[in-house]
Amino acid sequence: MTTHRHHDTLRSRLVSLTLTGLLAATIGCTDADEFQEFSSSDIKPADAGAHQHSHEHHHAPHHGDLIALGDHQYHAEITWDEKNKTITVYVLDGEAAKAVPIAAKQLVLTIGKDDDAKQHTLAAQPQDGDGKDKTSRFQTTDKKLFDSFHDNKHTTGIIQLPIGTDTFPLSVTHDHDHDHDHDDHKPNRGDDSK
Repeated sequence: MTTHRHHDTLRSRLVSLTLTGLLAATIGCTDADEFQEFSSSDIKPADAGAHQHSHEHHHAPHHGDLIALGDHQYHAEITWDEKNKTITVYVLDGEAAKAVPIAAKQLVLTIGKDDDAKQHTLAAQPQDGDGKDKTSRFQTTDKKLFDSFHDNKHTTGIIQLPIGTDTFPLSVTHDHDHDHDHDDHKPNRGDDSK
């Protein structure tokens, strides 16, 4: 019985060595005429204009939350006006530097799913230079909507943002790590001078 196992092991090793030898002969053994030499004049620098997207961090021009759309083709900036309780969405270019006016009269913000979904509109608020029948800014003054985001860190909505022939999903959440105390927004219910 030991002899049978020994022969099987020996046979496996021979097959393995044979395959390894054939592979080495196929890959490693070529004619001297089959390789190409390069000189330093064959080496060219990379095309500097081939990739012009800056990898620096983009800054939100309105000091809001900046969200990349697509493969950084565009950006959306969401601002939260604590005093007036408004939510504003700005449509920006890929560098988050210039406004991108779109032909929409409003944006629809959907919160929830299926039968529980609630829709809220952000009306077009054209800016100077947006052009006729286009806007790059949308806003809602719905204080209850603002409070639903402000008072609940789990509130999330989605806007299907149409830019040109494409539509980009824009997730809307409110950053609760901002620099103010949420108690500042509660109504004054009496004399605080005690």
